[in-house]
Amino acid sequence: KKSASEPALNDGKQFVSSRLNPFRYPEITVKKGIPLHWEIDAPENALNGCNYRMIFRDFGFMYDLDYGKNVIEFTPEKAGTFQYTCWMGMVRGIIKVEE
Repeated sequence: KKSASEPALNDGKQFVSSRLNPFRYPEITVKKGIPLHWEIDAPENALNGCNYRMIFRDFGFMYDLDYGKNVIEFTPEKAGTFQYTCWMGMVRGIIKVEE
């Protein structure tokens, strides 16, 4: 059985699920070079004026969260540990990309 942080591989994609915390973004671990399908559940009261916009500087995009299920898809092309933040830089999370 895979650990919770290990992405599930299916159909050439890796799948990760997270739940949004109002004060901290999820930490995920994914594999390099495999398209990522990342579902983030944003329950009632989880979104605020700061954390609704996620900035992924190292990957060159941002994402605006809505309540309910959000899906972020991209392919991590370089290995390493990357921080992502809200638009104000106060709420943070980490994406670990493994070879």
